Amino acid sequence: MATVWKWPWDYIVDVQYWNVAGTLIGVLLSGICLMKGISSRMVFFTGFLLLAIDCAWFTYTFYPDTTLSTICPPLFLQGIAQGLLFTPLVFFLIAGLPEDYVANGTAMGTTTRFWTTAIGYALMQNLMLFLTLKHSDALSYNMTDTNPVFYSQWTQIFGANISKLPVNESLSLTAGAFKAKITSQAILLSNMEIFTGLFWLAFITALLLLLYHPAKIAIRNIM
Repeated sequence: MATVWKWPWDYIVDVQYWNVAGTLIGVLLSGICLMKGISSRMVFFTGFLLLAIDCAWFTYTFYPDTTLSTICPPLFLQGIAQGLLFTPLVFFLIAGLPEDYVANGTAMGTTTRFWTTAIGYALMQNLMLFLTLKHSDALSYNMTDTNPVFYSQWTQIFGANISKLPVNESLSLTAGAFKAKITSQAILLSNMEIFTGLFWLAFITALLLLLYHPAKIAIRNIM
């Protein structure tokens, strides 16, 4: 949002409230489902399925001139999916503990969430760096004089700069403009790859949750 779309940080913070609103609704929905006696497994399945849909949706939002109306719906859906997963996860972890260990279980759950979030951020940042460098190299490789698209854009930008500045400064500014374009495009492509991978991870998890109980019964019958 800040690097590619150049949105100001106060605006980005306001956009995140769509995710917060979705999370609150998801927590409420999951709480109602548990109170109605709906299986935690089905709530988990729904949450991971919504995450899979959300990740697939996000891959179609990564283009240079996206809008708020494009980003907010999948961001809101992501919040709902997270909220659906939070509540049954807490109950699932706490309910299986003896009463004397509930407080320790709560502290351990909070600690685990903190560390896994930190690890997740670290993994994603390193993956983003690797993929961005890979795509930047691939895009730069095609920028030669024999590429008509590159030559046309270079001539246009350089011509606009040379009319106002000396040659060296014009070359520097033109090269900087292309470097910024390459970086932005590489970031968008990297995000598309990451969210495609997250889609498959969430979809496979949802599928395993759906098939776990029938498979368990089938194995028991065979045995």
